[in-house]
This record gives sequence, C-alpha cells and structure tokens, in this order.
Amino acid sequence: MEIEQINQYVGAKIKEYRKSNGLKQEELAKKIGVGKTTISNYEVGLRSPKKPQMIKLSEVFGVAIDDFFPKTNFSEDVIPTSSLIEKTIENMKKLAEERQENVLKFSKMQLDEQKAKERRRIKIEVIKPKEENKPLELHPVKVKEHISLAAGLGFSYDETGEYATYYTDRTDLRCFDEGFPVDGDSMEPAIHDNDIALVKYNYSKIDGDIYAFDYDGKSYIKYLYFYDDRIVVKSENAKKYPEWEINFEELAYDGYTHFKIVGEVVDWFTPEIV
Repeated sequence: MEIEQINQYVGAKIKEYRKSNGLKQEELAKKIGVGKTTISNYEVGLRSPKKPQMIKLSEVFGVAIDDFFPKTNFSEDVIPTSSLIEKTIENMKKLAEERQENVLKFSKMQLDEQKAKERRRIKIEVIKPKEENKPLELHPVKVKEHISLAAGLGFSYDETGEYATYYTDRTDLRCFDEGFPVDGDSMEPAIHDNDIALVKYNYSKIDGDIYAFDYDGKSYIKYLYFYDDRIVVKSENAKKYPEWEINFEELAYDGYTHFKIVGEVVDWFTPEIV
C-alpha cells in the first residue's frame, strides 16, 4: 500500500472514531493539542499524525494505535489504476453533493502538487575550468540588508532601505526586482543557507512555485499552494520541516495577523567571497 493510501486510511479511521465519540474537529483538536485545520488535514489524508499525536488519539478514542492502520494482509494493497478510478467513481456516486465537492477539492490538490513537483528542477551549476592566472569576473548584486528570508522557522526583520553588495560569477541570472539573503536549511538542497534569493514582485498566480512572503511579522521563502480557503506552505527539506497552512478564514477573523506575498523567487545564487 502506498504512503498516500495509508494516510487516507488513517484519516478515515480518525474521522470514524471522532464521529462515533460525538466529537467535532475543534473539540478533538483541543484534546490532542493541535489546530482544527490539522485535524481536517489528517482526515483527508493530506497529513499523517506523528507519534505523540497518535498516542493522544488512541487515548481519546480508547483504541490501540494499530487500529488506525490497515492490516498487513490487507487484500487490496495493490489495486490496478483502472480499478482505483472505478472504485473512486463508484463511491463518489453514493456521496452527497457536498461530500463529492470535498473529494473533487482533494483530487485537485493532489494534481496541483504533482504538477508542481514535475516543474521543479534543482539547479546544478556547471563550473567551467578557469584559465590559469586569469582573474575571476564577478558581477555585483545589490541585496536588501536587515531582511532575511527564512528557509526555516521564520525571522523578523526591520525595513531600513539599506543595501549590501554581493558578488556572483553567473551571467545568466533571471530578471528580478530585489535580492534577499536566505537564512536556514528548509529549502535545501535547492536553496542553501546564506544563498541570495532573487525575487520578482509581479507574479501571475500561486501554483506551487517558490515565493517570498511575510506572515505575522516574519519573512519566509517556501513553496506555496493556493486553494479556495487556504494556502499550503511547504519546504524542500520536508523531512525536517513539515508543511503548514495559512487559513483565509483565520486571517479575516484575526485582523492583527499580517500576510503579504512579496513576490516569486525566480532565481538564486551562492555569493562569491571577495
């Protein structure tokens, strides 16, 4: 059974146990110490609970942790693609219209992530042998000082309008509006700590590319995925940095939380030491 199928199975069991215990998502979220959106993500299979949350869930529902997972001899571990589609359509026909819309939204989410993943290409710089005794030709790039895009957990900044100059030997940089230093390793191996991210302010739409954005007084550089009611935030280094969400309803309710997309990260480079 694929990991996505396991996540969906676990999510379905969480939903089943939650309803059988007469709990709303908000109530269950409080009991295990997570947000309502996290419970929603669990139930649709977008995320899987980590060990501490699994233990709390088993305690709340009064079941064993193994009860959340399919049996090892599960007869439908491998289902042909055509059969999967047929079973999905068959189940969708039985659902109420509102639930059919939920299935459609989730399938669109999966497709968007797949397309974005196919578009990603980690840049590999080919360094040509330099002629002996020939000086390296460097090109200056002005970078905003005192603002660091967090490839990690987020950093505060103060906007002074001052710039520092960094140098690169690349001559193929894409057109950009502003350069920012990067702090952290959440975007490795694509973008490294202390790299310079080049940002273009104008962008067509959020579609799974890399963006620089401000959220709650901090600046970030992450993959962003746009959906009807939220933006999903993901890192390249997903094993160390789990995805999280920016919920539009919560933003509207909390007028004090600032959110702004600065622009799309169109290129980046490792500065040369001068």
